[in-house]
Amino acid sequence: MVTRRDPVQATFDEFGAKLGLEKRARTWYRRSPGMVGILNLQKSQWGAQYYLNVAFWFTALGAEEFPNEREAHVRSRLDAVLGQADAAELTALLDLDAPIREADRVTELLRVLGGELAPLFEKFTSVAAFRSPAGRELLMRALVRREAQPLVLADA
Repeated sequence: MVTRRDPVQATFDEFGAKLGLEKRARTWYRRSPGMVGILNLQKSQWGAQYYLNVAFWFTALGAEEFPNEREAHVRSRLDAVLGQADAAELTALLDLDAPIREADRVTELLRVLGGELAPLFEKFTSVAAFRSPAGRELLMRALVRREAQPLVLADA
């Protein structure tokens, strides 16, 4: 029996491949000097909803080739770093129970991912990027592991 991937999974995978990331399960990885960027698609166990997790692993704190998103040094959901209107739109697009035509869901999801997630992921390719004003703003909306705080908060 062949199972068909749903439009959220397919669109997320298309996006990750387009960025040139490396995939493991529902997670895409990008390595840069000193860190690993992580994009993870999480399926709700209670319904047809997904969540898009964005995380960063600092190699100075551990040499993991494919770190688990839940163990990353900085973690957030994409909707937490977006404005309220964009977060509501993303939430609807990631909810397969929301009454959105499949073609519209794919088009709009690619637009949001390309317009919001790609620039965010491109901006944070080093530990130093977290010390910038944009980095500080992201950190306010993220979980930061205790051992990573001295790295990202240096020169604060």
